[in-house]
Amino acid sequence: VGLQTRADGKGIESLSDSLKAIQYSFCGLPTIAPEILKTKRENVFYYKYSDRQTIEEAVKKAVSITERVADPSIKDWNEYAKYLLGIIKIQ
Repeated sequence: VGLQTRADGKGIESLSDSLKAIQYSFCGLPTIAPEILKTKRENVFYYKYSDRQTIEEAVKKAVSITERVADPSIKDWNEYAKYLLGIIKIQ
């Protein structure tokens, strides 16, 4: 299980697509994150700060995942190289 630990504060919302979060999603790793970092990714389970019940629920959901589901919207290095060379287009 991946863990996105972030203290609540100004500008934290911009960290929802941090490199770590993208790598976790590329690998299909279930991830636990504060709800302020909400994305459309299916592998992320959210909790509210200082709310024990939502933290427990997010952990239980994340550890119950038995099959990894990688995010197909995240491209690998080969695809980016082809994009940079003009061989393919990335949407």
